[in-house]
Amino acid sequence: MAILTSDVILRYFDNDTTYGRRINVDFFRNDTLVSTLTADSGWVRERSEEIGVFGNVVVISLEDSATLKTTSLFYNPRKRIIYTNEHCRIERGGEFVEGDRLVSDVQFNNIQMRENIRGRL
Repeated sequence: MAILTSDVILRYFDNDTTYGRRINVDFFRNDTLVSTLTADSGWVRERSEEIGVFGNVVVISLEDSATLKTTSLFYNPRKRIIYTNEHCRIERGGEFVEGDRLVSDVQFNNIQMRENIRGRL
């Protein structure tokens, strides 16, 4: 389950996309908060539940203190993956990995970056 809050929400009844500005999303598993997402703006496609967020995107996993930072991020619920073609950085403990073109499961257990990869593990 997720709870989305936003300063501005625009819903157009002639399509199935809802837009928001200054977005905060809290993600729950079994009624426990497991991660948060903040972004400057974004959209949700109601039928497919696909999500796209843009500008100062930060995802924090409260389970393992991993933090993802990027300029855009997308969620595909059918595949249960997050992805971006932009540069991103993931920090966990004293380790980090950064690069371009991220594809990952939502728990950051299977992370793939396709270009300009570097890190400290």
